[in-house]
Amino acid sequence: MPPAEIMGNEIGSLLKWTLRVYAIIGIVYGAIFLLIPGQYIAFSGAEPVAFGWLRWPGGMLAGFAFGVLLLSRNPFKQGLFVTTTALIASMIGLSLLYTMITGEYTMRFSSILVAATINLVCGTLMWVGLSQNREAL
Repeated sequence: MPPAEIMGNEIGSLLKWTLRVYAIIGIVYGAIFLLIPGQYIAFSGAEPVAFGWLRWPGGMLAGFAFGVLLLSRNPFKQGLFVTTTALIASMIGLSLLYTMITGEYTMRFSSILVAATINLVCGTLMWVGLSQNREAL
């Protein structure tokens, strides 16, 4: 079976769906940081910060997530970008896990746990999807 067909069938579906879910979550988090950072800080229980420090990463996260959404439509021959996305998700998840373990964060434990879990699960699923579709990427 040609690699292009592999990515359209069941074999590529885990990777495509993981990228889509990660993109949608990234768009939501990005929009929250970009549009209503103060409300998010209050909801999470974190110490107040200057909102400008959350707005620009929110725009960057939303832009990255839109790119991942486009990537999810056809990751065929886009292994470098899929690998980069998997690496980003994994590094974010690991850094949040480290933050939870060391107690560095001032926000509610549940807020950081949700973000860490999402990134670690999506990162792991992306690595699995990459390994299943190596010949097509």
